[in-house]
Amino acid sequence: MYNTNTTALTKVEEGEIWVTIAPHDGALRLIWNTEKKGFTSPLTLVWPESGAISAERQIAIVKKTRSAGKTEIVRKFIDFSISEEGQKISSKFAYLPVREMEIKIPGLPEEVYSYPYDWISAGKNEDSLKEAFQEIFRLY
Repeated sequence: MYNTNTTALTKVEEGEIWVTIAPHDGALRLIWNTEKKGFTSPLTLVWPESGAISAERQIAIVKKTRSAGKTEIVRKFIDFSISEEGQKISSKFAYLPVREMEIKIPGLPEEVYSYPYDWISAGKNEDSLKEAFQEIFRLY
């Protein structure tokens, strides 16, 4: 198993392994960077017809003792991050917007069904889920 999605994607890109499961944004950034250098990326995104699991990325203020001024800066950063302007910037890194916005990200299908996922249950059952995953996807 690989410790990061980028490591796994790089191994596919370099031909060391044939396939991996990873969030689309990292794969698209690798593809775009390769194309910026004038090459064709060997990476291809494949989306299951039945749908995909959303991997949300949270943003929050961590409860910690800090000055009111610093807390206000963090609040402003969060407000900007989820604003239309912030979401447009995020989409340039292949992140899907959290707002209802008409943003097209090159390399993503027009519509992808996203399964709801119980992250709390997954956390409680992490070890057994990892074992099942490794059993299914073990490389021979």
